Amino acid sequence: MTRLLTFTLLLFYAGCGAFAVPGRACRKHEECDGLERGYCAKVEICTRECSDTLPCPDNSLCSVQGPRSVCLPKCEDDSGCFSTFVCREGVCQVKAPFEPPAK
Repeated sequence: MTRLLTFTLLLFYAGCGAFAVPGRACRKHEECDGLERGYCAKVEICTRECSDTLPCPDNSLCSVQGPRSVCLPKCEDDSGCFSTFVCREGVCQVKAPFEPPAK
């Protein structure tokens, strides 16, 4: 529960424009400017590529997703992820197949 509260607070403050974290909801790349080298992925979350020399910020892990390694939010179960994601291997990953949220 503490992790979920922390993640929720991080998303709230990130929404205020103070900073961006991997997993923050977005629609445009500019919404992820607070995350160093961050961008808005097709699945409408802020992320960035990662490697041994470019580790992920706190509360996220580097995860191989297709041809890229990207920072995704840590989780313990599905309740710590957006509804279009599931908790797999300790990170929130897109449910397959991905369907963009209704706009």
